[in-house]
Amino acid sequence: MVRLDQNGWTTIADLALSESMKPQSMGAILTALEERLVKRRPHPTDGRQVRFALIEAGREALRQRSLAKREWLVAGIRKLYSSEQRRLIDAIPLIQRLSDFLSSPPAPGPASETSAMKNSTSRRACAPLAGRPRRSVLLSRWRGALA
Repeated sequence: MVRLDQNGWTTIADLALSESMKPQSMGAILTALEERLVKRRPHPTDGRQVRFALIEAGREALRQRSLAKREWLVAGIRKLYSSEQRRLIDAIPLIQRLSDFLSSPPAPGPASETSAMKNSTSRRACAPLAGRPRRSVLLSRWRGALA
């Protein structure tokens, strides 16, 4: 649903690719969400495809889910000792760097066969993360919750 909110009208194939799923599985999910949270519309240039978008109830469900996650995180942080909260604040730049690293494609390595294998393994491992939103919003919320 987040992708639909970010991208607007999207085909099943494009959503499935962005979530590393089979189109059939994505189609089943969208069909289950249809009428309550998403709606479908024929593709404007390809009559074989349909596109999906969130309706207002879907956007509200996302807002409620985001609020619940934020409240859960803040409640957990408040249970930490102040010294632990400070350590968490100090770790935010490191967590941001890790998030940035995982959100970007791996850099090409040396041309050796071993490096090529490692890079291809890294790409596969990071493929589900590619294109996901950066976590800077979450990190700024941590800072606010701990301040």
